[in-house]
Amino acid sequence: FVIINSDGVIVDATKPTVTLTPDVADWTKNDVKVNVKVSDSLSGIKEVNYTTDEKVPQTGTAVITGGEGTIVLTNEGQYKLTVTVVDNSLNEISETLNIKIDKTLPVISSVTDNPLDWTGNSVTLTVNASDAASGFAALPYSFDGGITWQSSNAKTYDANINGIAIKVKDNV
Repeated sequence: FVIINSDGVIVDATKPTVTLTPDVADWTKNDVKVNVKVSDSLSGIKEVNYTTDEKVPQTGTAVITGGEGTIVLTNEGQYKLTVTVVDNSLNEISETLNIKIDKTLPVISSVTDNPLDWTGNSVTLTVNASDAASGFAALPYSFDGGITWQSSNAKTYDANINGIAIKVKDNV
């Protein structure tokens, strides 16, 4: 709202507006670009600052041209971006957005129960894997190089198979 004081000076008591739109809404293996739209119809925008809630935050001042700008976030992890907009009358507003970046592939630490010698029995291979960021996909395990995927980390073979290629995928 606008106040006109006794000297006839217009006082801006209205907060600016801000809209944040990321280029991806879920986990991604790429940097995240956040479109920032700001406006203030009275005193105008003074500055647009941002920070993340990481251990070592990404911080800065967004460059706004024609009411829009872009913030590029590069750090891996799941964290919050907070953008604070200040107008020329020092009214401010903050908006928060969740960011999820996973640039690291899952790690297969071992495959157990692989016999060292020929056997006439069934063999069950068990994959031990981890993913530190986004976690595993709903069907994360493949024993045929990624042609088919399954939820179980184990597969039983009743015959000799050449070329078993184990893959694990995460949520990216």
